[in-house]
Amino acid sequence: MFWCCKDAGTSGEEVFKAPPHLDESLVVPAPAKQAEAQEVDPAVPAGKLEEPAEEPSTQPPSEEATPPAPEATKVVRLERKPGEGLGIETSLLDEQVLLVLSASGVADAAGVRRGHRILTVNGLGGTPKELVSKMKSVAAGTLEIVVENAQEKLVKIEKKGRPLSLSMNVDPQPQGPKENVIFISSVLKGGGVAHEMNEAEPGTFKSHDAIAEVDGESGTAQKLLSKMKEKQAFEVKIFRWNI
Repeated sequence: MFWCCKDAGTSGEEVFKAPPHLDESLVVPAPAKQAEAQEVDPAVPAGKLEEPAEEPSTQPPSEEATPPAPEATKVVRLERKPGEGLGIETSLLDEQVLLVLSASGVADAAGVRRGHRILTVNGLGGTPKELVSKMKSVAAGTLEIVVENAQEKLVKIEKKGRPLSLSMNVDPQPQGPKENVIFISSVLKGGGVAHEMNEAEPGTFKSHDAIAEVDGESGTAQKLLSKMKEKQAFEVKIFRWNI
């Protein structure tokens, strides 16, 4: 169920609120190859000996070398003991994204991170609510989940007195998760800031994007929303997945 409210101080800026999902039963304390391009040397003039090719370096890469980009998805295996949770706090505010807000304990040790989107549980997909039910149903034993890494981007916004023109799903509780997000439902047409930015650069904002930070700070959903309402110029960090 969603609640819709309109802020009299921000014309054209509608906010859709949805109840949060805090799965406390899941929170517990813990116990390519890159091919090197080969250039074709020009023909060796007659009578000139060709220098022998250099042997490939066997030295390990320096610490300053840029690491390869992480894979889009990965498999995480968790061993659940009877009576224990998984150490995963999730959000159900979006109908297609089961988002990890925070990870602790065995989940953190196994590599689950904030911003991961849970795709499958023990090989089975489903809606976010169905995936949560599947995780709860494994009382003990091995739980295998596939997660998708979030693509992160920074977007600078200047309202200049204009409405933001984003329809958003927001956790209405002030004391919700300490590191929550705001999901974008849609970009409203009619000359608002987000609509104009999408016209200038298509794809700046998309449905199912999650606003994770405002001016470099995370916080409750209400804190993030207040900053976006109060400030005329700010920068947001967006999480995006392949949807």
